[in-house]
Amino acid sequence: MNKEQIRTIARNRGMWNSDLFESFIEKRFSNESDPSYISEWVDRFLSGNPVCYMDSKSKEVFKSLIE
Repeated sequence: MNKEQIRTIARNRGMWNSDLFESFIEKRFSNESDPSYISEWVDRFLSGNPVCYMDSKSKEVFKSLIE
């Protein structure tokens, strides 16, 4: 799934500033093509605490993006 598709899913779910989210999805789930899984991650980010849903690999990717 490309960045524009990820952005569209994020915006359809109410996320307007999705740069960090898009980078996270591209880096962590580069081969993911299921829109419902991307939507699930949008909801996790919108919760305000996406880290609580992340495994160690996801946390590693997230940390690399926010540093």
